[in-house]
Amino acid sequence: MTARTFDIRETRDKDLLRELLASDPVAAAYLLGDLVEPFFRQCRWLVASAGGARRLEGAVLVYTGLSVPAVLSFGAPDAVEAVLAYFARELPEMCYAKFPLEHADAFPKFFQLDYMERLWVMGLAAENLQRPTQLREALQLSKSTPIEPIIALYTDYPGNYFEPSQLESGAYFGAYAEGQLVAIAGTHVLAPAEGVAVLGNIVTKSAARQHGYATACTARLVEALAAQGCSTIALQVAADNAAAISCYRKLGFRFQEVVWQTRATQL
Repeated sequence: MTARTFDIRETRDKDLLRELLASDPVAAAYLLGDLVEPFFRQCRWLVASAGGARRLEGAVLVYTGLSVPAVLSFGAPDAVEAVLAYFARELPEMCYAKFPLEHADAFPKFFQLDYMERLWVMGLAAENLQRPTQLREALQLSKSTPIEPIIALYTDYPGNYFEPSQLESGAYFGAYAEGQLVAIAGTHVLAPAEGVAVLGNIVTKSAARQHGYATACTARLVEALAAQGCSTIALQVAADNAAAISCYRKLGFRFQEVVWQTRATQL
Protein backbone atom coordinates (compact mmCIF):
# COMPACT_ATOMS: atom_id res chain seq x y z
CA MET A 1 0.00 0.00 0.00
CA THR A 2 1.35 3.42 -0.94
CA ALA A 3 2.03 5.64 2.03
CA ARG A 4 -0.08 8.77 2.19
CA THR A 5 1.51 12.19 2.04
CA PHE A 6 0.39 14.91 4.42
CA ASP A 7 0.37 18.66 4.74
CA ILE A 8 1.70 19.12 8.27
CA ARG A 9 1.49 22.38 10.20
CA GLU A 10 0.56 24.09 13.44
CA THR A 11 -2.90 25.64 13.59
CA ARG A 12 -5.06 27.87 15.77
CA ASP A 13 -8.17 27.28 13.67
CA LYS A 14 -10.79 26.08 16.16
CA ASP A 15 -13.33 25.27 13.47
CA LEU A 16 -10.91 22.89 11.74
CA LEU A 17 -9.97 21.27 15.03
CA ARG A 18 -13.58 20.96 16.14
CA GLU A 19 -14.53 19.32 12.83
CA LEU A 20 -11.92 16.60 13.40
CA LEU A 21 -12.58 16.07 17.11
CA ALA A 22 -16.38 16.07 16.79
CA SER A 23 -16.14 12.83 14.81
CA ASP A 24 -15.77 11.05 18.17
CA PRO A 25 -16.46 13.46 21.05
CA VAL A 26 -16.10 10.80 23.75
CA ALA A 27 -12.61 9.79 22.62
CA ALA A 28 -11.70 13.44 21.99
CA ALA A 29 -13.27 14.92 25.12
CA TYR A 30 -9.98 16.02 26.69
CA LEU A 31 -8.92 17.72 23.46
CA LEU A 32 -12.31 19.37 22.95
CA GLY A 33 -12.04 20.77 26.46
CA ASP A 34 -8.78 22.47 25.48
CA LEU A 35 -10.55 24.48 22.79
CA VAL A 36 -11.87 26.78 25.52
CA GLU A 37 -9.95 29.48 27.37
CA PRO A 38 -7.78 29.71 29.34
CA PHE A 39 -6.58 26.30 28.17
CA PHE A 40 -6.53 27.04 24.44
CA ARG A 41 -3.81 29.66 24.78
CA GLN A 42 -1.66 27.09 26.59
CA CYS A 43 -1.86 24.60 23.72
CA ARG A 44 0.06 23.86 20.56
CA TRP A 45 -2.04 22.08 17.95
CA LEU A 46 0.10 20.12 15.50
CA VAL A 47 -2.00 18.74 12.66
CA ALA A 48 -1.99 16.89 9.35
CA SER A 49 -4.29 16.95 6.35
CA ALA A 50 -4.00 14.67 3.32
CA GLY A 51 -3.94 15.14 -0.42
CA GLY A 52 -4.20 18.91 -0.39
CA ALA A 53 -7.51 18.77 1.46
CA ARG A 54 -8.30 21.29 4.17
CA ARG A 55 -9.97 18.71 6.42
CA LEU A 56 -7.69 17.40 9.14
CA GLU A 57 -6.74 13.73 9.38
CA GLY A 58 -4.90 13.80 12.69
CA ALA A 59 -3.75 16.04 15.51
CA VAL A 60 -1.20 16.05 18.31
CA LEU A 61 -1.93 18.38 21.22
CA VAL A 62 0.94 19.70 23.34
CA TYR A 63 -0.50 21.25 26.50
CA THR A 64 1.98 23.50 28.31
CA GLY A 65 -0.19 24.65 31.22
CA LEU A 66 1.31 22.11 33.64
CA SER A 67 4.76 21.89 35.20
CA VAL A 68 5.27 18.82 33.02
CA PRO A 69 3.65 19.19 29.56
CA ALA A 70 1.01 16.76 28.35
CA VAL A 71 0.88 15.28 24.85
CA LEU A 72 -2.34 13.79 23.46
CA SER A 73 -3.17 12.49 20.01
CA PHE A 74 -6.28 11.93 17.92
CA GLY A 75 -7.02 10.77 14.39
CA ALA A 76 -5.65 8.45 11.73
CA PRO A 77 -2.54 6.57 12.93
CA ASP A 78 -0.46 7.42 9.85
CA ALA A 79 -1.37 11.11 10.17
CA VAL A 80 -0.42 11.20 13.85
CA GLU A 81 2.89 9.47 13.17
CA ALA A 82 3.62 11.96 10.39
CA VAL A 83 2.98 14.85 12.78
CA LEU A 84 5.25 13.36 15.44
CA ALA A 85 8.01 12.87 12.87
CA TYR A 86 7.73 16.37 11.44
CA PHE A 87 7.77 18.10 14.84
CA ALA A 88 10.12 15.59 16.53
CA ARG A 89 12.68 18.23 17.53
CA GLU A 90 9.98 20.47 19.02
CA LEU A 91 8.33 17.84 21.20
CA PRO A 92 8.80 18.19 24.99
CA GLU A 93 11.91 16.58 26.40
CA MET A 94 9.67 15.06 29.09
CA CYS A 95 5.89 14.86 29.15
CA TYR A 96 2.89 12.88 30.21
CA ALA A 97 1.53 11.17 27.09
CA LYS A 98 -1.92 9.78 26.53
CA PHE A 99 -2.80 8.10 23.25
CA PRO A 100 -5.26 5.53 21.90
CA LEU A 101 -4.28 1.92 21.31
CA GLU A 102 -4.06 2.53 17.55
CA HIS A 103 -1.21 5.02 18.11
CA ALA A 104 0.82 2.62 20.25
CA ASP A 105 3.24 1.87 17.40
CA ALA A 106 3.97 5.55 16.70
CA PHE A 107 4.86 6.98 20.11
CA PRO A 108 7.78 4.62 20.91
CA LYS A 109 9.51 5.85 17.74
CA PHE A 110 9.89 9.29 19.32
CA PHE A 111 9.69 8.74 23.09
CA GLN A 112 11.06 6.43 25.72
CA LEU A 113 7.93 5.32 27.59
CA ASP A 114 8.51 4.80 31.31
CA TYR A 115 5.40 2.69 31.98
CA MET A 116 2.12 1.86 30.29
CA GLU A 117 -1.14 2.33 32.17
CA ARG A 118 -4.10 0.87 30.30
CA LEU A 119 -7.32 2.87 30.60
CA TRP A 120 -10.82 2.35 29.36
CA VAL A 121 -12.52 5.35 27.79
CA MET A 122 -16.24 5.27 28.55
CA GLY A 123 -18.93 7.67 27.42
CA LEU A 124 -22.52 8.63 27.98
CA ALA A 125 -25.01 10.89 26.25
CA ALA A 126 -26.26 12.81 29.28
CA GLU A 127 -29.89 12.31 28.25
CA ASN A 128 -29.36 8.54 28.51
CA LEU A 129 -28.30 8.54 32.16
CA GLN A 130 -29.77 5.45 33.87
CA ARG A 131 -30.63 6.98 37.20
CA PRO A 132 -31.24 4.41 39.97
CA THR A 133 -34.76 4.55 41.36
CA GLN A 134 -33.39 4.71 44.89
CA LEU A 135 -30.45 7.08 44.99
CA ARG A 136 -28.56 8.25 48.03
CA GLU A 137 -28.26 11.95 48.68
CA ALA A 138 -25.25 13.79 47.27
CA LEU A 139 -24.49 17.47 47.68
CA GLN A 140 -22.70 19.83 45.35
CA LEU A 141 -19.41 21.02 46.81
CA SER A 142 -18.07 24.55 46.46
CA LYS A 143 -15.22 26.75 47.60
CA SER A 144 -17.11 27.28 50.86
CA THR A 145 -17.08 23.53 51.60
CA PRO A 146 -14.54 22.65 54.32
CA ILE A 147 -11.47 21.50 52.43
CA GLU A 148 -9.87 19.28 55.10
CA PRO A 149 -12.31 16.33 54.73
CA ILE A 150 -11.91 16.44 50.94
CA ILE A 151 -8.13 16.36 51.12
CA ALA A 152 -8.28 13.61 53.73
CA LEU A 153 -10.44 11.48 51.45
CA TYR A 154 -8.06 11.91 48.53
CA THR A 155 -5.02 11.15 50.70
CA ASP A 156 -5.91 7.45 50.46
CA TYR A 157 -5.92 7.72 46.65
CA PRO A 158 -2.53 9.15 45.62
CA GLY A 159 -3.27 8.41 41.96
CA ASN A 160 -5.98 11.06 41.95
CA TYR A 161 -5.21 14.67 41.16
CA PHE A 162 -7.03 17.27 43.21
CA GLU A 163 -6.38 20.88 44.11
CA PRO A 164 -8.78 23.14 46.06
CA SER A 165 -9.05 25.49 43.07
CA GLN A 166 -10.88 22.74 41.21
CA LEU A 167 -13.95 23.33 43.38
CA GLU A 168 -14.29 26.67 41.59
CA SER A 169 -13.27 25.69 38.06
CA GLY A 170 -15.02 22.31 37.97
CA ALA A 171 -18.08 20.56 39.36
CA TYR A 172 -17.90 18.28 42.40
CA PHE A 173 -20.48 16.30 44.39
CA GLY A 174 -19.97 14.58 47.73
CA ALA A 175 -21.90 12.00 49.77
CA TYR A 176 -21.94 11.87 53.54
CA ALA A 177 -22.54 9.14 56.12
CA GLU A 178 -23.07 10.09 59.76
CA GLY A 179 -21.76 13.55 58.94
CA GLN A 180 -18.54 12.29 57.39
CA LEU A 181 -17.59 12.73 53.73
CA VAL A 182 -17.32 9.21 52.30
CA ALA A 183 -17.43 9.67 48.52
CA ILE A 184 -16.77 12.32 45.94
CA ALA A 185 -17.03 12.74 42.17
CA GLY A 186 -15.63 15.60 40.13
CA THR A 187 -14.52 16.73 36.71
CA HIS A 188 -11.21 16.80 34.87
CA VAL A 189 -12.77 18.74 31.97
CA LEU A 190 -15.76 21.06 32.09
CA ALA A 191 -16.45 22.68 28.73
CA PRO A 192 -20.16 23.47 28.22
CA ALA A 193 -19.27 25.63 25.22
CA GLU A 194 -18.07 22.46 23.48
CA GLY A 195 -20.83 20.30 24.98
CA VAL A 196 -18.42 17.98 26.82
CA ALA A 197 -17.23 17.11 30.30
CA VAL A 198 -14.80 14.49 31.56
CA LEU A 199 -15.45 13.01 34.99
CA GLY A 200 -12.56 12.35 37.35
CA ASN A 201 -11.34 12.16 40.93
CA ILE A 202 -14.15 9.72 41.76
CA VAL A 203 -13.35 7.97 45.04
CA THR A 204 -15.07 6.25 47.95
CA LYS A 205 -13.73 5.76 51.44
CA SER A 206 -12.73 2.09 51.73
CA ALA A 207 -15.09 1.39 54.64
CA ALA A 208 -18.05 2.83 52.71
CA ARG A 209 -17.69 0.96 49.42
CA GLN A 210 -20.54 -0.96 47.78
CA HIS A 211 -23.20 1.17 49.43
CA GLY A 212 -24.08 3.38 46.47
CA TYR A 213 -22.27 6.54 47.57
CA ALA A 214 -20.10 6.92 44.46
CA THR A 215 -23.08 6.06 42.28
CA ALA A 216 -25.07 8.88 43.88
CA CYS A 217 -22.26 11.40 43.45
CA THR A 218 -21.69 10.42 39.83
CA ALA A 219 -25.38 10.41 38.86
CA ARG A 220 -26.06 13.81 40.39
CA LEU A 221 -22.88 15.17 38.83
CA VAL A 222 -24.01 14.03 35.37
CA GLU A 223 -27.39 15.70 35.92
CA ALA A 224 -25.71 18.95 36.92
CA LEU A 225 -23.38 18.84 33.93
CA ALA A 226 -26.30 18.22 31.56
CA ALA A 227 -28.06 21.27 33.00
CA GLN A 228 -24.97 23.33 32.13
CA GLY A 229 -25.03 22.16 28.51
CA CYS A 230 -22.64 19.19 28.59
CA SER A 231 -24.42 16.64 26.41
CA THR A 232 -21.43 14.29 26.13
CA ILE A 233 -19.96 12.90 29.34
CA ALA A 234 -16.72 10.92 29.21
CA LEU A 235 -14.44 9.31 31.74
CA GLN A 236 -11.30 7.21 31.83
CA VAL A 237 -10.89 4.34 34.26
CA ALA A 238 -8.16 1.78 34.89
CA ALA A 239 -8.94 -1.24 32.74
CA ASP A 240 -8.57 -3.58 35.73
CA ASN A 241 -10.89 -1.60 38.03
CA ALA A 242 -13.86 -3.94 37.66
CA ALA A 243 -15.87 -2.39 40.50
CA ALA A 244 -15.71 1.12 39.05
CA ILE A 245 -16.47 -0.10 35.53
CA SER A 246 -19.53 -1.96 36.85
CA CYS A 247 -20.75 1.21 38.59
CA TYR A 248 -20.37 3.30 35.44
CA ARG A 249 -22.08 0.70 33.28
CA LYS A 250 -25.11 0.69 35.57
CA LEU A 251 -25.41 4.44 35.04
CA GLY A 252 -25.37 3.98 31.26
CA PHE A 253 -21.72 4.57 30.40
CA ARG A 254 -20.44 2.44 27.53
CA PHE A 255 -16.95 1.36 26.53
CA GLN A 256 -15.49 3.44 23.70
CA GLU A 257 -11.80 2.61 23.33
CA VAL A 258 -8.54 1.79 25.12
CA VAL A 259 -5.95 4.49 25.74
CA TRP A 260 -2.45 4.26 27.15
CA GLN A 261 -1.17 6.72 29.72
CA THR A 262 2.54 7.09 30.39
CA ARG A 263 5.41 9.37 31.27
CA ALA A 264 7.58 9.88 28.22
CA THR A 265 11.10 11.15 27.53
CA GLN A 266 12.09 12.29 24.07
CA LEU A 267 14.54 9.96 22.30
